[in-house]
Amino acid sequence: LIIFSSCCLFLSSLVHLFFLILYLHFYFFFFFLMIRRPPRSTLSSSSAASDVYKRQVEDAHHLVVTRKSNGENAKMSMVRVDGVAYLLAGSKNTCLIWPAESPSTEYYPTPEKQSTETLGIDIGPYTAKLFSDWFLGKGEQEREQLFAEFVERGFSTIMGELNRPWGEHLVPIHALYLEVYTVLNADGLPIPPAQTFAFFETHQIEAPAAHEPVVMPGDAPFRQVWYQVRGVAELEQAVWSARVDRLNEGVVIYACAEDDSVLGLVKIKTNEYVIKRRLRETLKGRLIAPLAHSEIEGFPVVGKMRTSNRIRGEDPEDDGPVPLEQVLTKLEALLKRNMARLSHVPGCDEMHGVWSGFGIVFSRWWVKSRLEPVQDEDGMRRILAEYENRFASMVAEFEAECGALQTEPSQEV
Repeated sequence: LIIFSSCCLFLSSLVHLFFLILYLHFYFFFFFLMIRRPPRSTLSSSSAASDVYKRQVEDAHHLVVTRKSNGENAKMSMVRVDGVAYLLAGSKNTCLIWPAESPSTEYYPTPEKQSTETLGIDIGPYTAKLFSDWFLGKGEQEREQLFAEFVERGFSTIMGELNRPWGEHLVPIHALYLEVYTVLNADGLPIPPAQTFAFFETHQIEAPAAHEPVVMPGDAPFRQVWYQVRGVAELEQAVWSARVDRLNEGVVIYACAEDDSVLGLVKIKTNEYVIKRRLRETLKGRLIAPLAHSEIEGFPVVGKMRTSNRIRGEDPEDDGPVPLEQVLTKLEALLKRNMARLSHVPGCDEMHGVWSGFGIVFSRWWVKSRLEPVQDEDGMRRILAEYENRFASMVAEFEAECGALQTEPSQEV
């Protein structure tokens, strides 16, 4: 009888645990489905105010400008189930759940090696770790107050970006950190910016100074974005300041009513971000992908040739690998065409030749410094992975040797 009772109790616990996990997964899944992305717009070089929600801007009382980092989507939340507090964290396609009073790494260890090899699996665990470490760094009373406010005010998610030095895009990342920028309500919409930053400051999420745009090792790894409140008449100046920034991806500008409710928002990319993204994608399609598919003559074979969309040499009937110099000649012509098409970047008519020249010199530098020293398959895979995941730092290395990209006509070379 005792053994039977023990077995029943054990099975009951398992069933309870199963339904708890099932509930939390369905909560998080359907909650993410609720999140609606606000409408987006872009700014032309001619008139920013006429292109960014003109009616909303005219009706706006003020603007809130937030700086945007160049990391990966991160989501965090908090729930109570049967009186037990849980933290949740994830990204676009991941959802991790664990008891709030335990370190997340007890359930979701971060990879032992921080490298490009873990990029597909480490966003969730690192988001969870930074969130968990910040939460557990507070006193017991502070944690209770945080949980109570989050639940009682009907918040559903804290939105952020996870930045990893081994997983860059177009802005160099020097340290692992998570930057939060808004809180979503139960409908999946952002709460007013003033409430967002008041919540962050109440719970001591560190805010960067305006003169410290780059996060370095030793800085707080869980932080809020830099933000600034500006008058509606300053829209053009805010857009210009964002575009000429060289250290970040750009900004998000919220047009707000007098009660701070959001009437509209727009993302502004820096000129440098747009130009370097065009450079990265052009080289990726015409040099990096062909190397990855062994379509360029004289280099280690690391992948099969493509049956379609593969590059061709001067002889269209030749199905073999193409000489590197032919590839570079076609690449350089494409860079010139692609940079000339960036008509939405101010100064394009005057500057596109400078931008394509930068790209051509960079491509030759990459061939000489990265490609030519390759001797085997492992070496080829390493440089391809570096291009994919450390492009920003690689371009910074090139600029230190050969000169920085000139983005605006008024800049001195």
